[in-house]
Amino acid sequence: MVGNSLTDLTEININFLLDKHRQKIINKIIIKSLLQKNTEEEAMQMFLWTLADIEPPVSYREQLVFRALYRMFHSYTSVIIDTKEKAFKILGIPREMWYCNPNKLLKQAKIAYWKQFESLDIYSFIANAGDIGLKKKAFMFFSVNRGS
Repeated sequence: MVGNSLTDLTEININFLLDKHRQKIINKIIIKSLLQKNTEEEAMQMFLWTLADIEPPVSYREQLVFRALYRMFHSYTSVIIDTKEKAFKILGIPREMWYCNPNKLLKQAKIAYWKQFESLDIYSFIANAGDIGLKKKAFMFFSVNRGS
C-alpha cells in the first residue's frame, strides 16, 4: 500500500510539473499572439502547432481553456481604464459607495471581482472571458489607485 501511494504521489508530481510546463507554453503563446495582434483563430493555430509534438496531446478542454484565457487577456490589454469611476462601473460598484473610505471600497471591489468566479465552469469561463478580463483590469486599476 505504501508503494502505491508513493507511486501515486510521484505521478501527481510529474503531472503537476508537466501541467506547469504546458501552462508556461500556453502563457507564452498568448503573450506572443497578443503582441503580434493575432486573431483568436491565429492564436489557436499557433497553440495547436506549438503543442503538436508534446505529450499528452492537446485535449478539447485544454483548447477551451486556451480560448478563454486568450479572450480574457485580449480584453484586459485592449481596454484603457483611466478613472476610478470607469473602474467602479465595470466592477458594478454602486455610485453611493464611490465615496466610502478606501478600505471599504477595496473590499467591495474584491467582492465584485471574485463573485464572478463562484460558479464558473469551463463553458461559462469561455463565455464570460472578455468580461472577466475587463473586471480584472478594473480591479487592478482600483487596487493601485485606491488612495488617490
